[in-house]
Amino acid sequence: MGASTASNTAPPDINLLAPPVTAEDSIGGFTKFPNPNTTFQNPLWVEGIVEDEQREIRTLASAQLRWDPAAWVSFFGNISYDREDSKTRNYTPLGVVVGTDEDGNLSYSQGLNDTWNAELQASLRRDFGPLNTRVTIRGLMERDREEDISASGNVLVIKDTPTLEAVPSSSQFSGSSEEEVRSNGWLVDTAFDYDARYILTALVRRDGSSLFGREERWQTYYRVAGKWRISEEDWFNIPNVDELGISVSRGTAGGRPPFSAQYEVWSLSNGVPTKSQLGNRFLRPSQTVEHDVSVNAVLFDRWEMTATYAWQQTSEQLQTANLLAFYGYPTQWQNGGTIEGNTIEFTLNAPVIQTPRFGWTTTFVADRSDSVIEEWPFACESPAWRFRCAGRGVYEVWGYNFVTSDALFEAHRGGELIGFEDQFDRNDDGYLVWVGEGFSYTDGAGTDDDLNTGDDLWGTSTTIGGETYNWGIPFRERDGGGGLLRKQVGDAAHINLGWINNFNFGAFSLHAQLHAKVGGDVQNTQHQYMIPDDVAPMMDQAGRPTGLKKPRAYWTTLYSDAGGTDFFNEDGSYLKLRQVILNYRVPQSQLARLRLSDMGISSLTLGLIGRELATWTNYRGFDPEQGLSLTGGSQTGAGGTYPPTSSYTLEFQVTF
Repeated sequence: MGASTASNTAPPDINLLAPPVTAEDSIGGFTKFPNPNTTFQNPLWVEGIVEDEQREIRTLASAQLRWDPAAWVSFFGNISYDREDSKTRNYTPLGVVVGTDEDGNLSYSQGLNDTWNAELQASLRRDFGPLNTRVTIRGLMERDREEDISASGNVLVIKDTPTLEAVPSSSQFSGSSEEEVRSNGWLVDTAFDYDARYILTALVRRDGSSLFGREERWQTYYRVAGKWRISEEDWFNIPNVDELGISVSRGTAGGRPPFSAQYEVWSLSNGVPTKSQLGNRFLRPSQTVEHDVSVNAVLFDRWEMTATYAWQQTSEQLQTANLLAFYGYPTQWQNGGTIEGNTIEFTLNAPVIQTPRFGWTTTFVADRSDSVIEEWPFACESPAWRFRCAGRGVYEVWGYNFVTSDALFEAHRGGELIGFEDQFDRNDDGYLVWVGEGFSYTDGAGTDDDLNTGDDLWGTSTTIGGETYNWGIPFRERDGGGGLLRKQVGDAAHINLGWINNFNFGAFSLHAQLHAKVGGDVQNTQHQYMIPDDVAPMMDQAGRPTGLKKPRAYWTTLYSDAGGTDFFNEDGSYLKLRQVILNYRVPQSQLARLRLSDMGISSLTLGLIGRELATWTNYRGFDPEQGLSLTGGSQTGAGGTYPPTSSYTLEFQVTF
């Protein structure tokens, strides 16, 4: 297996503390490039050389006012202000190599973000016998402004002079941006409760936002919900059922477009403007309509259960569409496409044991979601590991298939391999590979001394039709025209499970939280991206039988590209111990004995918090959660994300 060169990935046996070899490397006291076959820079060396400063100032202010002129009416108002100022400075001295630049660099940036929020509300409450009514009228205002400015230079002409005056004008760069988002809205929320049995709520909301196209500034949303507490009926008499109710609701919501989506956008490169995006003054937010039905019950005066089934439809989705050439712009944000989905949720909560000395409360939650693209007016596309097209599942994982079955073999390149079946065999990974006429994969790999050894056959090839087949190497499925085929290789839909337990024993309390994901495929791009640097775990051939050892070309073929393949598709199921919190509340007698009460301390709690403590999974990558989008439910990429680390925190809570 050959070694890669000019890699920017750290070898697995790297020694970051190796002593410097040259005078240049001695800058900062650490070796700059700790391996001669890599461009990977020692992070300790970079930390010792680069000056990286960041300053932030946060300003918060708020005020609120409440007035109750009568028992049945109240007024409430608040206003808040949040401002964040930030400054950064990054300096690399002249003569220091960072990346491929030996001339040093200097950069400054300054940012401002301030936000205003205001709310004014009036609430009216009246009772008419068994009928309780409430009406709330509320007005909202939001203002959010961001300003950023930056300046940099990457060629310093004077040593030890961290100023932009030391940078030639041809190597100076600057930029700035300013965004302001304004939103106004009002709503009317009503609630009716008749005899604590029948509950009805209705809400109408009118939202205006500067993010909407200027012809679509205002949008209307609503929600209607009702609940019937069956257990409050006079005729209800089911033993051990203390509460039983059913709830239904229907509501709408919208997703706001990005800031620049409604505007014409030009890009500027070396002073030359280029059209980038056509504006859309009719751009609307996406529209979601959701229905749900819930049943809740309390059994044996302690077990509280809630089961919910919700189904939703999201239309007018926000999508970048490619435009024809006569528009003059390549893309435009448009509304279009419909997704329909459903969610099932279940919650169980109970105080299992409650005594004066010991208490145990447990909560179990579960949910599962799935969605399908019902309409897609744009051209079907397959970004990353998704496939956006009408009739396809949102959680589908797509990629390239290597030929593994007789059906795929016969369909490959329109049946071009039919008649050459005796030249192919199935290897130990389950792939059909070319081995030559009269040979099997195990024979050619060197397990039979009477035949050619693997060294003789690995590296040989043949050409059938329009494709070259290398000995023992898998090949991807192609259509009749020779193009690579992308198909569904997995499904990221899964079940989430959570189990939370709280224990109390005297002065001690313990909180433990478990989280599990059942099902849901993940593309193991972490291992995939390690193949070009020869550090992927599956490339380790130590201990494997001679006939099953693979050359580097085998793994680089499986690597393919960023499009994903069935080889790297894995089950992402896991069980995690998310958090454990142990607290000890010092008794009052101990506070008095230690004379802490005399110091004005009324309570003292000592705590130990552990987070991300353990993971149990068959997933071979760093972490099965990496690369999964919480909003889209599919893989977005997990090649370089650092795995989550366990953390432990000591906590002291003192009340005077």
